[in-house]
Amino acid sequence: MKKTVSPFLLFATTCLAFALGVSHSFAQVAPKQPPLSNVDKRVDGKKAAQLSPAREAALANLRGRLPGLKAEIDPVLKSPNYLSSSKGFLSGPDGKGRGISADVAKGFSQDDPHRAIKGFLNEHRQAFNHGAEVLVDAKIKREFAASHSGLKTMVWQQQLEGVPVFEALLIRM
Repeated sequence: MKKTVSPFLLFATTCLAFALGVSHSFAQVAPKQPPLSNVDKRVDGKKAAQLSPAREAALANLRGRLPGLKAEIDPVLKSPNYLSSSKGFLSGPDGKGRGISADVAKGFSQDDPHRAIKGFLNEHRQAFNHGAEVLVDAKIKREFAASHSGLKTMVWQQQLEGVPVFEALLIRM
């Protein structure tokens, strides 16, 4: 009597052999040459960003006006790139108060929808090394309000000769 192999057993054996063979084909071989060095000489990844004395003084002034202020420093630009306060908003109602003096707020129209961010940037020009003039050529990329709180968020994209600058965003929440 002739013995035949079950089609299921033949299929299962073929699948198993294929799976074992394929799993080894995805292995990675270590490169023979050493890794390339970091060519970005602007920042040493091991050192924390140090602010200039003028920027440090401007940030200390801002911390004095806004309790709970948290500032993250950009390692390349050596300026604050993210500000938040655990004790409230950075500006008061109508774009004046807290981080914006009454004199600076007077420089902008009451109906200017960007009054708060313009006033904040102008008030703390020393910390950022620029004021509200950066918004003139920037393009508004996104603008929306949260439905549950009404908090408005705006995102400006810096441009150079009409070309968006990579990761050059100013976000106001």
